[in-house]
Amino acid sequence: NVLAMAAASNEEANYNLATNTKNSDIVRPVIGNFPPSLWDDRFTSFNVDIQLPNMYAEEIKVLKEEARNMLITRDSKLSEKLILIDTIERLGLSYHFENEIQEQLTLALNGHLKLEPEENDDLFIVALQFRLLRQHALDAPSCKCTNCYLIRPMETFHVNII
Repeated sequence: NVLAMAAASNEEANYNLATNTKNSDIVRPVIGNFPPSLWDDRFTSFNVDIQLPNMYAEEIKVLKEEARNMLITRDSKLSEKLILIDTIERLGLSYHFENEIQEQLTLALNGHLKLEPEENDDLFIVALQFRLLRQHALDAPSCKCTNCYLIRPMETFHVNII
């Protein structure tokens, strides 16, 4: 009894989906009466300015050189360079500056670039330096970065909350 009802409803569905035929090979959806699109044909008639990509390419070159100069300049502090490297990596642009980033981190590891005395107490900068060195496969010894927090008493530890 239940099987007969299911078969009857299945047969009705096949009849309704097909266009007035009972043939199950030809199934066409029922075309609805939809309102016109709100977008009209604005996107089909979109024209691209050919000079625009060239203008962007030139501006990108200028900005890349500016960022490269910010990385290799000797006037900035190590903490500023570390923050810049972290920002470039988080933006996904580090593949443009792989050599410059590696060079700056190697200089920091070898001691040619050093943190300022007040930056040695900044846990964010020390942790950032440690993470970037390890992330770039440079063997940053953990005692070099974290020793200052293990040996010093808590009175000299400065918490910088932004």
